Amino acid sequence: MSNPLRFFLPFRYDSVHTVLLVQSGAAEQLPQIIHRLLDVFPGCSIDVVMREEDAVPSQQLGVARVEIARYEDRFRLVSRLRSRPVDLVVMQLSQWGNRELRLLPFLLRTRAIIAFNDHLDFFEINLFRMSALAMHLSGQGGGIVTSAAALLRWAVVEAFLLPFSVAYLVLQAGWIHLRGALRRASRRLGSAAAKL
Repeated sequence: MSNPLRFFLPFRYDSVHTVLLVQSGAAEQLPQIIHRLLDVFPGCSIDVVMREEDAVPSQQLGVARVEIARYEDRFRLVSRLRSRPVDLVVMQLSQWGNRELRLLPFLLRTRAIIAFNDHLDFFEINLFRMSALAMHLSGQGGGIVTSAAALLRWAVVEAFLLPFSVAYLVLQAGWIHLRGALRRASRRLGSAAAKL
């Protein structure tokens, strides 16, 4: 994992010169995202990581380089991308996207991560956006209704199951400690009887 402190630090727009766009959503949105990135960060160099099924030449997208993400090459791809740090990693938060490259932005060396939603609005991934990010990475990102229902279901389940799970863990830990104490006591008695 890269530096976790980036989730606490403010994002500086003026310091972006190199951008890595990771396709974690629909490939059809990539040209609009690239256009938006060039508007917000003029003069930046953009590289794109795409799935093999959606790969197009870099000239067609108007970017410096296109990396193809193949399942067989995933470890080499991460190593290659980590060897050249970038100022900004861009990911797509889409409910219709693929799940293959969703974790890749968090494994790379970068100063900041921003995410684009389906409406091409973007925001920085920081400490205050972790709940939205968790919904995306879990694959449950289906809008307000689904996330509110998931949050309600989680709260109800936790409220009812937490006391039982804590009691179970305490009983299990107590049983393990009791067995250890009984075993030690029987060894002491056995060694004391052997001395007599």
